[in-house]
Amino acid sequence: MKKLSKIKLVLCFVLIMAQALPLLAVAQSFTANSVFDVQPSEKVKADDMDAILEKLNTGNTGRPITSLPMTPNVDIPDDFEPDDTPHEYFNPDELTEEEIEVVIQRIANGENVLFGVAEDYEEVVLDEDGNPTRWSATSGKPCHQWITTRAFTILKKGKSASYNWFTSSERATVVSYSDWPDNNEKTNIHSWHFYHYPTGTNYWWNSFDTKNASNRFIYWYNMAVTQTRQGNRNVGLQHLGKAIHYLSDIGAPPHVGDRATLGPGNTLSESLVLAANHLTYETTAYNRRELYAVSSTDCYNWYVNKTLSYISQINAGISYNFYGNCYVLLFPSLRDPTIEWPLKYVQQDIAGLLYKFHYDVTK
Repeated sequence: MKKLSKIKLVLCFVLIMAQALPLLAVAQSFTANSVFDVQPSEKVKADDMDAILEKLNTGNTGRPITSLPMTPNVDIPDDFEPDDTPHEYFNPDELTEEEIEVVIQRIANGENVLFGVAEDYEEVVLDEDGNPTRWSATSGKPCHQWITTRAFTILKKGKSASYNWFTSSERATVVSYSDWPDNNEKTNIHSWHFYHYPTGTNYWWNSFDTKNASNRFIYWYNMAVTQTRQGNRNVGLQHLGKAIHYLSDIGAPPHVGDRATLGPGNTLSESLVLAANHLTYETTAYNRRELYAVSSTDCYNWYVNKTLSYISQINAGISYNFYGNCYVLLFPSLRDPTIEWPLKYVQQDIAGLLYKFHYDVTK
């Protein structure tokens, strides 16, 4: 019996290693390819690269930008510790305008504060479409509420008339609904939240459907403008928050580079590695968000003068330029710029979109 047990143990060990070794091999090869083989700027479509540089130089009065930065501008302190205090949740329906402003500022400051309800919230109220009107806010990853509050902070400084067009409670609506898609449009493992830049498809390479982060951004933005122009301002602002969510997704390198196994791409083990690395990337970005806050932008007129599809494509190209190194674990000097710069750009992009929205509904 003891001999038989030993045989069983050996067999179990062999089976475990058979499962684990492919994952380790894939992880090693993926990291190696990311560091040594992938040249992100060469993968971005040539016409898009010209348009990317044109966008980044719009309103730029300093030295012209000739390439996307691939080195970190912020040094992460060796003793850096992310804030691990529990999140505080605030329901804007229960707050005064002054209290809402305080919460917005706290979110923008990088505190662990969110609009929404705690994860153990049990009372679910559905709207006419059967979707919850108040939901458990995400834990910040990929920090949609922080990005949106930062955008309002930027807008307040650069375009105060547009900022003041929103009331405090309306700003809270936009911020809250920037989390809405993660709670309500999570079909097929959130596949709609991806826009695979090389193919223009979603996470599943269109194996299930054609919805992706780009066309969901365009859909919800157009709905936001239409509803607001028709006098349904609150509904329009809810849709604006949804559009912001998807444009923010496009601003994250994993959301424009990752792809799943049911298309002509990865093996199952490669997809599992991608999923694990994706979570690590977004957690790291969220934990460092206060280090990468920006307070101004020059992109307002660029947003007003560009179509939604063009905005989506160029921003996806910027993100994809950083994708090749975003999962490098052993070389922070290569990985860190892929977190820092996209996070800095997306705050400015959402500020530009807020300005465009005000322009589009009032022109």
